[in-house]
Amino acid sequence: MPALTGNPPVEAPPTTDATPAIDLDAARKTASALVREEAARQPKAHPALARAEPEQESKLAKDFQKSVRADCKEAYSGFGLLAVVPLVLDTVRDKGCKW
Repeated sequence: MPALTGNPPVEAPPTTDATPAIDLDAARKTASALVREEAARQPKAHPALARAEPEQESKLAKDFQKSVRADCKEAYSGFGLLAVVPLVLDTVRDKGCKW
């Protein structure tokens, strides 16, 4: 026994020669032509002007950047003779400039 849902069953309309048939090939051709026209209207970006994605540095690369130490000839060059104090401290600690 069919379940009653309160809605009458929907029947397909009778097919007659007066019912227009849908030409799927023509519909596809029309849709692809519309897409091509829309794409042609869109401005194209020049490859040289395209934004490059910034490269993400890995943790190892960041650690390498931190480990680079300045040259001792240039690290405290603005201090004159007073540069001896920080140079000695850096040498003792082995965390300052490199010789």
